[in-house]
Amino acid sequence: MKFSVCIETSIPSFYYEVRTEPDNIARREWTRQWWNEHLTNYDAYTSEAVIEELEGGEFPGR
Repeated sequence: MKFSVCIETSIPSFYYEVRTEPDNIARREWTRQWWNEHLTNYDAYTSEAVIEELEGGEFPGR
């Protein structure tokens, strides 16, 4: 049985980070690496509230 993980807005925010400061680049790479390597170990889900928040914004990777 897999553990469940709830995806909230900070995950896509970090995954699609476009700022070029070193700390932002590092955060983006760590986020992408973790999710690319570990997502198959979890049942991932999100809420309607998160989807609405993401759909309401204008940002890269939306």
